[in-house]
Amino acid sequence: MSRLLDGLDPTHPLLTLAAGIDWMVCPAGSRRMSGLHLLKTLRGLHDEDLITAWEENPYFQAVCGETAFSHKLDLTPQYLVGWRAAIGLDVLDDWLADVLPRHEAPLKTFVIDVDGIVAKLAPGNDYRLAEPIPEHIRSINRLFEAGHKIVMLTARGSATGLSWEELTRKQFTAWGLKYHELRFGKPAADYYVDDRILSIDMLMAMASGRDHPPSTRAPRSGAQEQPRTIDDGNAKTA
Repeated sequence: MSRLLDGLDPTHPLLTLAAGIDWMVCPAGSRRMSGLHLLKTLRGLHDEDLITAWEENPYFQAVCGETAFSHKLDLTPQYLVGWRAAIGLDVLDDWLADVLPRHEAPLKTFVIDVDGIVAKLAPGNDYRLAEPIPEHIRSINRLFEAGHKIVMLTARGSATGLSWEELTRKQFTAWGLKYHELRFGKPAADYYVDDRILSIDMLMAMASGRDHPPSTRAPRSGAQEQPRTIDDGNAKTA
């Protein structure tokens, strides 16, 4: 079987980036796993989409050190989550900072949902039972520390009229979330449509060093850039 690289363009940006990385010192000594984490960050992909893209894209496989094209990646999304937890987010962030080119980008405003993004969805919308999602909070905090404005927007109480503000602020403090504003009044809906929406994976990619997520619309020529909205896309009732 011919070598994978023989059929690829050596000037492709992914191959150029991979060629400049010392894979001998990558996290846990695993080029495949480290390459997958690098690609996840570069493209802002969910783990499920990352696996699918790897199985379809020979450049993805080359970054991960494969020498022959494979139609199946024998890993699950759950395994990827466990691997990141075992290695440690600090270690992975430090490695990405070393291997990814950094770009000076203008400071932005991020409008970020609460439940499903910084907190797990609570049974019966009893927000007293909400638990934090540390990996997501860490990425939001990195954006805060980089100087971006963080506005938390929630539909908590919009359907019932109950006030969850005191509880929500206490939860943010306990969870260590860094933010500038907390706003209520987001209407409960089945779907939220926004031309500047980011997935949480893309937000995490930006927090790890990518300057501009690939699927976000660029500002119209001459138009002032608007705040970006981060939403989990789940239906909510309050």
